[in-house]
Amino acid sequence: KGSCAWEAKADVSKPIDTCAKDGTTRVASNDTVKSGCDGGDGFMCYDQTPWAVNDSYALGFAAAAVSGGEKAACCNCYELSFTSGPVNGKKMTVQVTNTGGDLGSNQFDLAI
Repeated sequence: KGSCAWEAKADVSKPIDTCAKDGTTRVASNDTVKSGCDGGDGFMCYDQTPWAVNDSYALGFAAAAVSGGEKAACCNCYELSFTSGPVNGKKMTVQVTNTGGDLGSNQFDLAI
């Protein structure tokens, strides 16, 4: 379950969806269902994957550790500019759906 699925993690009217173990069935009691990581029935949804808009721009989702903590990160969008490798010069806008407790400061972990 994405950490941004809990109520009050972000200043939004609706947090991100939580899915059942199959990754596609939406869980109705989003805020009360326990995370699968803790033995519960809440998991990330499979449709939170990236897609190309064109050859140089994509949209997607990510875990992030940004200044200000979870409240600053959850459900916000960021434009990433790639500066090396096969994606050099391309951009991607991501919505943060999870926090990255194991990430360094201002680091993104793309959901793929």
